[in-house]
Amino acid sequence: MCSLGSGAFIHKAELYGYHSKYTSAFTKTIDEKVECVVAYLFPTPCTVSIAVDRCTIHNHYIRAKMQDYKCTLNEQSAEKASAELNEDPKERTGAVQTLRGWIEQQSWLKTPTDTNFLLQFLRARKFSQLGARDLLTNYWTVRTKHFELYKDLDPSSSKIHEILDLGIIVMMPGYDSQGRKVIIDRMGYLDVSLMKSKFTVNDIFRAATCIMDCCMLDENVQVNGFCILLDQTHFSHRHAETVYGIDNTKRAVKMWMNSYTARHKQINVYNMGPVSEAFLNVVRMLMTEKIRNRFYFHGHSLVTVYDTMDMGCLPDEYLPDDYTGPRVGNVKHVISTMKEALNKPEFVQRMLDIGSGKYGVDQSLKPKCDEPAESFRKLNI
Repeated sequence: MCSLGSGAFIHKAELYGYHSKYTSAFTKTIDEKVECVVAYLFPTPCTVSIAVDRCTIHNHYIRAKMQDYKCTLNEQSAEKASAELNEDPKERTGAVQTLRGWIEQQSWLKTPTDTNFLLQFLRARKFSQLGARDLLTNYWTVRTKHFELYKDLDPSSSKIHEILDLGIIVMMPGYDSQGRKVIIDRMGYLDVSLMKSKFTVNDIFRAATCIMDCCMLDENVQVNGFCILLDQTHFSHRHAETVYGIDNTKRAVKMWMNSYTARHKQINVYNMGPVSEAFLNVVRMLMTEKIRNRFYFHGHSLVTVYDTMDMGCLPDEYLPDDYTGPRVGNVKHVISTMKEALNKPEFVQRMLDIGSGKYGVDQSLKPKCDEPAESFRKLNI
């Protein structure tokens, strides 16, 4: 027990894993942590001596986390979340708390537990607790194994911005008519000589991670997913060998398809040549049948692209001269807005926190048979 000078007494407790605005003042010593807890719980001097144990502190923080969350789904996304993802606003808090409770029992797993972060995994697995736990485990297993790709990742760094300026991966502003985030992959526009003098494959992957993680903070994107345009213009064997290669391709598919929370709803391939066709055939073999069936091939004309993608979500360079609808600007302008999004302090702090090294999995502590006690989605009968 330690006295805090306000009439309140509290057991010393080691508090771990709380990352919200209520814990920003936490310091390293247990006494100072406890003082912060009581300062939050009792903002005015206490006149009655009370005892608060570890469980009570924990429960107050859980309530604080829940109160800090405010759902930002628009009406269209909320309806889709209910119809496709089994999301019930009345049960959302309980589902997150169930997943959070399981996490806190796993000594081998360290992860952020804020509501927005955990909802990504629940939505990606249609609110199956077992599915969300498996995905979360895969997510941190990959990021622990390949920690060099995420270590100290700063979206506002000059290196990341130099890669964004190349325009090889472009995040379009807003959403399409189905609420999806549009991403354009233009790897053929990369000057491969830069890969020897200025950038590495890992640098490009880190920039792509910043873009995707920024999108995934948006709850509407968590629900509606992505519509991707693979522009294969100028893609050559040098790009296939230098940027990708078999090992990098396998790694990328494992990371983006099997260990990530994104919903890849549609992948449009435009201007595919012989080299890119052979390359994509290999890539698609590594994907699930579900994802393979979401590929649309448009040949060398943008006309059929317009049939599957909203023209108002494409840069000026991809629009016909007689187009008079809404515009997002040219690629250069879109890159500028993308960099602004990645520069936001809250996102930069999130990425630095994720890549700080304090999260991950410790396989030596993980039980050989780790079957969750609660593995069933709630059935509404």
